[in-house]
Amino acid sequence: MEKWNFKPFMKLIKEADDERTSDERLVEIAKKVAATNDPYLICDFCEFCERADSPSVMPILQRVIEQNNNPLHVYEFAYLMADCGKKCVNYGSLLQRVIESGDPKLVCYSREFVPAFDGVRLDMAMSRLGNKRWLEHYNELTGFLEGGSYEAKALSQRLALVEKLASEGKVIVPDVIKSRVPDMKNGLVDAYNHCLSVNDPYLITNMLENFPRMERSGRLTQRLFDMGDIMSIYEYGASCETANVAKVTEAAKQSNMPKYMYYVGAYCPGADAEALLSAIKSAVGVPEEMKVKYAKKLEEHIRETSSEPGGDE
Repeated sequence: MEKWNFKPFMKLIKEADDERTSDERLVEIAKKVAATNDPYLICDFCEFCERADSPSVMPILQRVIEQNNNPLHVYEFAYLMADCGKKCVNYGSLLQRVIESGDPKLVCYSREFVPAFDGVRLDMAMSRLGNKRWLEHYNELTGFLEGGSYEAKALSQRLALVEKLASEGKVIVPDVIKSRVPDMKNGLVDAYNHCLSVNDPYLITNMLENFPRMERSGRLTQRLFDMGDIMSIYEYGASCETANVAKVTEAAKQSNMPKYMYYVGAYCPGADAEALLSAIKSAVGVPEEMKVKYAKKLEEHIRETSSEPGGDE
């Protein structure tokens, strides 16, 4: 995997946050970042540039993120901006893109990690999109089965429906897959072949998560890694129960991107968090602020998990 080049990032951040940089020049910089159409650079710029959080800059960058074909990047942008306390973000627009993805996993993640999103809208989306796995996790987060609201009843009814269909042996193809495969006359076979013919790592992660039995030859997994989108590779490791976590860990280390090393170390079951922490600290050509932030977050995760019952002493 090609290592990420942080030099443009470092130069642009330094100029943008320089108090001598005019507002007009700041907008020019934002447009230059947006023109890359690179969700990684845009997310990093918005995360680490203080002046990116302005009414004249943030909409320029958010617009590009929302147009990205991979909803994982839309969700991550929302998560990062909320986590950093950014004020000039249109969270309602980002939420709409997450819902339109048809992905119950992203709806569930949003409920857990993006407090700026409207919980009622997420509840209603999950009552249309949820499968058994993510509905059960959603209930752990919200306790909807104990609630008496309209949204809680809708969620409970959806769970009952998917459990009934599963007991009857019926295959439920999620909207997130159906919406990205133009022709499914032959069902999952068409979806599988489509994955091998297009550059869509997000579709592949969803196929591997929902239908791991389709992956007998390893072709889907190999194609995912060949495409090199580290966000999708991380998501494969986090959500696919049959994931090759050692390979995900190595890809994160090779990316030279501390954020994704942290993600993998904290959220991919079985990942070698200590090795990833070492990789963050030894990353070359990476802004020190970024290394410090994500090394600290991973160290906190390691301490918390080692102090839990059954954790390493």
